[in-house]
Amino acid sequence: MLKGKDLYKVSINELMNQNQLTSLMMLYQPIIGHKAVILYLTLIQDVRHARGFESFNRLINILQMSVEEIDQARMRLEEYQLLTTFRKTSDLKDSYILIIHAPKSCDVFFKNDVFSRLLMKYLDSKQYEITLNRLIKPTLDVAEYKNITKKFNVDSIRWNEENEQEFKAIKPNYKFNEDIQVHINFDYHKFLFNLSSLNFPIAERSGENLRLIGEIATIYGISPDQMRILVGKCSSIETGRFDVDRFKKLAQAYIPKEVVKESNIYKLPCVSFLQSKQNGIEVTSQDKQLLEDLVLKMKLKPEVVNVLVEYILNTNDQRLIRKYVEQIAITWGRKGIEDYQQALDEVKNYQEQQITTSKKMKKKMKAPNYTKPEEVENEEHLQDIIQWLDKEVK
Repeated sequence: MLKGKDLYKVSINELMNQNQLTSLMMLYQPIIGHKAVILYLTLIQDVRHARGFESFNRLINILQMSVEEIDQARMRLEEYQLLTTFRKTSDLKDSYILIIHAPKSCDVFFKNDVFSRLLMKYLDSKQYEITLNRLIKPTLDVAEYKNITKKFNVDSIRWNEENEQEFKAIKPNYKFNEDIQVHINFDYHKFLFNLSSLNFPIAERSGENLRLIGEIATIYGISPDQMRILVGKCSSIETGRFDVDRFKKLAQAYIPKEVVKESNIYKLPCVSFLQSKQNGIEVTSQDKQLLEDLVLKMKLKPEVVNVLVEYILNTNDQRLIRKYVEQIAITWGRKGIEDYQQALDEVKNYQEQQITTSKKMKKKMKAPNYTKPEEVENEEHLQDIIQWLDKEVK
């Protein structure tokens, strides 16, 4: 049973034209009732201005109908193929997605054996005949004529591989290659759903830009709704362009309004993970840039970056030294560390090696093992460590 506190979101499958609106008011309304028609028209207007899910209490207030009346009207729309409803249940409240379909045109309605008979049942035969004569279009007799309409010639397109590549580059696409997609945790469908071309120009929705948006969202923990606002601030109506540099700057300045919840802490967005490791203190812009570079430039998975950050903080007196972090990141990248479990195993190996070889390493090296970075006191020692790491990897 529908409840007032339940949530709904509307999608329009096809916009009505004038003929279909006439069909809705003159042909459907006698069958489904005025309450169902009012609900249908209200949902169409509401979706034009909605930003996300709304409570059914909103419809109750607007329509001045009870929740039971709205539920009955919804089901009448569903019966006559004007609405498709999807529901997701939860303990507190359910969520509905309502997909609106355009009514049949007047001609199609009258040609439908079921719908036309239903209409005559709800109207008397005289009113049905009046309605039919008013709305049906007169047809021309073409029996003695030959159809000479020119057919579309596919070969006239002159489409080549270069055209195809150009077309794919601007066609909205967010199903990337598996090696790229695996580290993106972002709901593209929710982000693009009803997203205006003014907020994000269609021509700018390339695979490259969409991938960047997903990666930035994963790093900083930006929700699809907040990302829509962020992207809108970086899109120009005048030029129709998406400013990538401005987007990255605004993302770094972004402060999440909601706490990201994740049972596995290594699956948290990188910025949220680092903030949790420093007792809730906001992450500096320098550290944000470092995390971004580790994911975007050095191609480490966010969960691997989180293990790396934890390891560095634990062994380097809670300090993140860029050169030191990058050198370990390079090592892990060359070793092909793909997930947090492999990263944890690598850390465990470092710790075991430190116990068994620490004395031997001190005799052979002036600089300490990079698993003991707390002994790094100056830039010269740091350079020694980096040179040693290069030899170890090679």
